Amino acid sequence: MKKSYMDYITQNPNVRDGKPCLRDTKIAISDIQTFFNSKMTITDILEEFSELTKEDVLAAKEYLKVNS
Repeated sequence: MKKSYMDYITQNPNVRDGKPCLRDTKIAISDIQTFFNSKMTITDILEEFSELTKEDVLAAKEYLKVNS
């Protein structure tokens, strides 16, 4: 069964003021948006944040698309 992008997104009121983050990390979806806005590629983001997977970044991208 294919995972939904929401399977990669978590929210915890004690982490980043409850902002949506990737898989229980402190990397908020808004951070990913900032990276994309600054012309970082998925490869750039993955090199900078080794705890993320390509699927994480794609999930964030889909979240931004759906929630914009």
